Amino acid sequence: MKITTSENELIELLPGGSGNFYADGAYDSKKVLNTVVEKGYRPIVKKTKNAPGGFW
Repeated sequence: MKITTSENELIELLPGGSGNFYADGAYDSKKVLNTVVEKGYRPIVKKTKNAPGGFW
């Protein structure tokens, strides 16, 4: 899955905090999920059709 510029910009601008981060399958990548967790949120993201099995 390729991450577009707008998705990268949104994640980089996400302020630190806590709580859940809800997103659609466009945000189902390790880079995005790791950034969301580093900023203090718990990601709740819809899996894409091509997502590998297991947990991140």
